[in-house]
Amino acid sequence: MIGDYSKPLKDFFEACNMLFLKITTLIVKVIPLAVLCSMTSLVMLTGTDMLFAIMVFFGTFLFGLAVMTCAYCLLVFLIEKVNPIIFIKKHAPTMLTNFSLASSNAAMPFNIKSCQNLGISQKVCAFSIPLGATLNMDGSCIYMGKIGEIIAYGDSDKYDIILDMTQDNWYGSR
Repeated sequence: MIGDYSKPLKDFFEACNMLFLKITTLIVKVIPLAVLCSMTSLVMLTGTDMLFAIMVFFGTFLFGLAVMTCAYCLLVFLIEKVNPIIFIKKHAPTMLTNFSLASSNAAMPFNIKSCQNLGISQKVCAFSIPLGATLNMDGSCIYMGKIGEIIAYGDSDKYDIILDMTQDNWYGSR
């Protein structure tokens, strides 16, 4: 109906989208340095006890992610009949980037690029990746649950209540 009249507007929004994706990519490249500075400051201010507590938390979080990854690998094998090891090797760079970002929305540009490398159409990527970024937040659920436990452990009077809420949150996401 509008045809050629809407093309400049469409081009403008596509250019804005590309600009925002580029800015996000540049910010992501600085994140490791920012985390290093933050952790160094934390250890200098609080001592090594806090670093040990964070390492225990991170180990527990990684264990939860490993269990979730095994479940997804089983689904890839059972549903798609693809060897999970080959699948993981092929997509490891994108998976590691997504893991290090810890943000589904910030990882979208990398996911779109990976899906296009798989031969998935732009139309499908544009619909499914933002939808998946908001609906499939199992990793976030594990993370929030463990953070809740650590905070509750610091205030031992409320530990049992918050532990129950954490487990309800985790099981409720299933």
